[in-house]
Amino acid sequence: MIKVDDIREKNTSTIKKKSLNKQNSRKSTGVSSRVNISSKVSKNNKRQMKVKVYTYILKGMIILIIGLSITSIRIFAKNVNMFAKNKKPSNEITAQALNKDEENKKEDNTFKKEEVKNESNIEGEDKEEKVKVEEKPADAEKPQKQEEDKVVEASEEVNEAPKSKSLDVRLISQNPELYNGCEVTCLAMLLNYKGIKVDKMTLAKEMKKNPTKAVYNSNNKITKWGNPKYGFVGDVYGATGIGYSIDPEPLMPLVSKHNKNPKNLTGKSLDDIKESINNENPVLVWVESNFSYPIEFIQWTDEKGEKVKATFDIHAILITGYDDENMYYNDPLTGEKNKSISQKRFTQVWKEMGSKALSID
Repeated sequence: MIKVDDIREKNTSTIKKKSLNKQNSRKSTGVSSRVNISSKVSKNNKRQMKVKVYTYILKGMIILIIGLSITSIRIFAKNVNMFAKNKKPSNEITAQALNKDEENKKEDNTFKKEEVKNESNIEGEDKEEKVKVEEKPADAEKPQKQEEDKVVEASEEVNEAPKSKSLDVRLISQNPELYNGCEVTCLAMLLNYKGIKVDKMTLAKEMKKNPTKAVYNSNNKITKWGNPKYGFVGDVYGATGIGYSIDPEPLMPLVSKHNKNPKNLTGKSLDDIKESINNENPVLVWVESNFSYPIEFIQWTDEKGEKVKATFDIHAILITGYDDENMYYNDPLTGEKNKSISQKRFTQVWKEMGSKALSID
């Protein structure tokens, strides 16, 4: 006989087993569900990471492609500009070359026409035209070239000429022995500077003289006297009467006696005087004693009836130097060495007195 208690215990144990089985099934179901959920989450994360990586790679490739495209466009544009710039000059050069070819063709045609014309002229069709067309002989151009060479040489000499020059010439006074002897006193200074030992008194004695005596009118004015172009007029010493002067020409024999290279510079220019100074040769010139300008002249006739234009203020000095503005001279009358006078005033007075001058080489 089955007991009620046993049945109850059996049922109770059965119920407990079922409950335990349910619990266990619940637990296992919960674990498995959790595992599935976590696996699903990890898969989603991996997919998202892949998507992000692919997105970054895609963006990078897009940026790289855009950068390369921009760089390529810039390089292409630069090459196009360079090509355009280089193309323009080449076109211009081509045009110039074409123009030059056309000009050469024209010149060739002109030259051929001239040849034909010259040949026809040579054959005698037009003799006058032949004379015009024929070339000048080579010798005809030589004189012109020689003149041009002379001009060039002269300009070079002018450019090379010094702006100033001074000669240290020992001063000699004409007084008291030679009251009217300024010319021979200056000549003595000139010769002594060139190393020729001769004194003023010797020169005064050797100098050529004009013996014509002075003739006066009722007003005590000279109407007839000697001519300085033939010798010294009057008394050079000043002891027996008045004295006047002597020109460069009659002094030349006296200079030749002491120097073999006398040089008459009468009628020359101021530049000729400077050139002589540059060559270490002082210059004897005839001026007015005080460089007064204009000069007052008187007139008489010589023994031959020639008229003599004269002034008693005539004086001879020795030019010893120059600079940009002045001329320098030794004055035998005042006893001054390297005295200065402006080039303008000197030139005025010297020309008014006949541009008389002499020196030696």
